[in-house]
Amino acid sequence: MSLAARLEGKIVGKWRVLEKRIKTTEDGSGAFSSCYKVEHTDNRRPAFLKAINFQYAFDQIGQGGNFVDFIRDMTSLYTYERDLSIFCQRYRMDRVVTAIDHGEYSETSVPYPVPYLVFDIADGSLKTMNMVSNPDIAWKLTAFHGCLVGLSQLHNSQ
Repeated sequence: MSLAARLEGKIVGKWRVLEKRIKTTEDGSGAFSSCYKVEHTDNRRPAFLKAINFQYAFDQIGQGGNFVDFIRDMTSLYTYERDLSIFCQRYRMDRVVTAIDHGEYSETSVPYPVPYLVFDIADGSLKTMNMVSNPDIAWKLTAFHGCLVGLSQLHNSQ
């Protein structure tokens, strides 16, 4: 089992890892990450930690992928998400979800570190909210408005 899959109970940066989020077959999120509920070591602020799990990539490569290209793509996607989050924080974009922390966790017995991002914890995903299964027009317009404001903030920051 990879280090990213066994962070429960560890201190990762400023975060105490409380419990691993178990993925289900219906959950299509975080294909190459292990996710956890965490709390800040100083103020116990709850959060969500997304750890890049290279083992998932290695498993996919065994199914016919190219190792070097796959690792490049994984690290590029992580770097893009991290850098976009930093950019959005710098410009105080309140309609764009941003990471509240990021870093790399390592242990001497493991040859490579685990890159991670930490986000404010949400009440759930859109897939688990009752309103999304049968949204009314007001909900749709509110969601659409939030998306447009977020896009506007990104576009106007240039």
